[in-house]
Amino acid sequence: YELAGIVITMRVEGTTLMMVVPGQPPYRLEPRLDDEFAIADEKAYRVKFIITKGKSVAAVLVQPDGVYRAIRKEER
Repeated sequence: YELAGIVITMRVEGTTLMMVVPGQPPYRLEPRLDDEFAIADEKAYRVKFIITKGKSVAAVLVQPDGVYRAIRKEER
């Protein structure tokens, strides 16, 4: 995913979805609703995946200071 030139990576470690933002520690995501996750121990921060035709096309990052949309980068 890309947001303002920053590449945000989602990866699975075992059965856990992780979010990696450059310069920050990896964040463990906990499922909340259908396609929505909360950052473990940071409930005010959420990630909602936008699904089109069965594939995530964007991630909406909800933070106390605003809502940001990261567009999924094509895999190479």
